[in-house]
Amino acid sequence: MNNYIKIILQSLVLLLSSISFSQIGNVKTYTIDHISVRGTEHLSPKTLIAVSGLKIGDEITVPGTQITNAVKNIWSENIVSNVSIVVSEVNGDLIGLEIK
Repeated sequence: MNNYIKIILQSLVLLLSSISFSQIGNVKTYTIDHISVRGTEHLSPKTLIAVSGLKIGDEITVPGTQITNAVKNIWSENIVSNVSIVVSEVNGDLIGLEIK
């Protein structure tokens, strides 16, 4: 039950950050240009990115469900105690993400 509450809270934070990033009611599609990982000591960044299900070249919508689903994927593996995915950079239709 505790993990579900964490997932719901993380999803809410991601949703709110996505809404503030984009105009309300305006959905934009981006192509993932790069994904970085910060804050892991014993887990390979490549592993964490693979578990997220996000890949460079994927198209995502902001606001959308792909980032929320990536957080859920990571939580479901019970490999980290806390996770968030934030937009690190936007350049036209390209977006950079950071898994923290």
